[in-house]
Amino acid sequence: MHCGAQALRAIARQQYWIINDKTMARSIVHNCVRCTRVKPKLMSQIMGNLPSERVTQARPFFNSGVDYCGPIWIHHKIRGKRPDKAYIAVFCCFATKAIHLELVSDLTTDAFLAALRRFLGRRGKCQTIHCDNATNFIGANNKLKELETSIFSTNAQDSIVQHCNKREINFKFIPPRAPSFGGLWEAAVKSAKRLLVSITATASLTFEELNTVVVEVEAILNSRPITPMSSDPTDESALTPGHFLIGEPLTAPPDTNIIPGGKPLVKRWELVSRLKHAFWKQWSCEYLQELQNRHKWKHASPNIKEGLLVLIKEDNVPVMSWPMGRVLKTYPGPDNLVRVVDIKTSSGVFKRPVTRLAPLFPEEINNKHPLDDTLKADQSDEPPVQRKKETLSSMPVILALMLLLQNKTEKVPVNDGKVPVTQELHTFVDASEKAYGAAIYVRATYKNKQTSVRLLCSKSRVAPTAKQSLPRLELCAAVLGAELTHRVRHGCGVLLD
Repeated sequence: MHCGAQALRAIARQQYWIINDKTMARSIVHNCVRCTRVKPKLMSQIMGNLPSERVTQARPFFNSGVDYCGPIWIHHKIRGKRPDKAYIAVFCCFATKAIHLELVSDLTTDAFLAALRRFLGRRGKCQTIHCDNATNFIGANNKLKELETSIFSTNAQDSIVQHCNKREINFKFIPPRAPSFGGLWEAAVKSAKRLLVSITATASLTFEELNTVVVEVEAILNSRPITPMSSDPTDESALTPGHFLIGEPLTAPPDTNIIPGGKPLVKRWELVSRLKHAFWKQWSCEYLQELQNRHKWKHASPNIKEGLLVLIKEDNVPVMSWPMGRVLKTYPGPDNLVRVVDIKTSSGVFKRPVTRLAPLFPEEINNKHPLDDTLKADQSDEPPVQRKKETLSSMPVILALMLLLQNKTEKVPVNDGKVPVTQELHTFVDASEKAYGAAIYVRATYKNKQTSVRLLCSKSRVAPTAKQSLPRLELCAAVLGAELTHRVRHGCGVLLD
């Protein structure tokens, strides 16, 4: 493994003097495969837009996500019988963040389908259910390793999908090792586990007692505010998922102000409907505004390309032991940005998010934004390569032509024997991120009021290696133009106006 670029230069200068050794040392260190494997830089991508299910009004649990947490030990009242494991299926609503907890006795596919039927029987049929993938459960520990072969194996997934298709439910799995794709239900699992661990850490509960605790935890989670609470005492209570389930938080005390019995049923129905619309209006005005901000992953990165060599991050594995693979296929999202790819390794083909990948040769990634080609194609049919071929001196030439056309005269040859009345120097400067330059034109006026404009000289320079601002480069171009004008005025030997 190499040392740093500065140390590498110091060692090399003990025996050799290398021209431009700083750039060479940096190139050697950055292109070293072993150094890249020791300090890999994981890729990232801008946070995607929220799906329509998150920002569309719908009844609770119409679009939901499910995840498992556990295990939790269940004790028996029979002496000498060993405790059994139990798990909790966490269902989270996409629109209202309401949570439904189901206690599951084992990790078989039938047990999960039974929990799904109980959930649908109490909360109504769903349109779409999103589910975490198996490898998310077995990252650091092997406590949930049974999930890989019991619930989330290929045969089990097919069985679950077929069962949901019969009930007209669309069941979707997120990519493996991508917990950020299911951040909504991952946050629900975190909240549920925090409450369950604080209650059941030192308690020996039976199945009925644990089920009671799970239901009480569900009521607490559905009473949490989903909008910021106001410090004004006259404001209404904060919006909670319980408002969409029963009209108020599940932990709220009973209301003693009962509606008089003589009120017509139509009026009472209108009252309930008005309260429902008030909750959704508060949801639209307060809750949706909080979802607009991206708290991380705010900048877009270049799309990963097929055929790129990458390192695959594995949990609880040393960095030098991370497997190496090649990008086989990319999956662009609705915004034309790639966040999931297929990786071909010696063990097979795996689907992974780009946040788990580190490029082996970072310079192979194009620094151009992935939407640039699309925008250029929409604006003009001209290929981008032709635009890059425009030289720096094109702007001075255009300005000189404008100067010539402004006089509306024809160009007079120099060798026609006529003596110009006046001769003027016109200096044009221009700068870009890569270079800057200057050009000098001579404008001659004759007795018959005709003019002639000719290019006298020009000079350009490459921009410094260190990144400079465009105004500073334009200032450098102005200095270059002043120096060039001074040399021409004192070196040509011709009287100039």
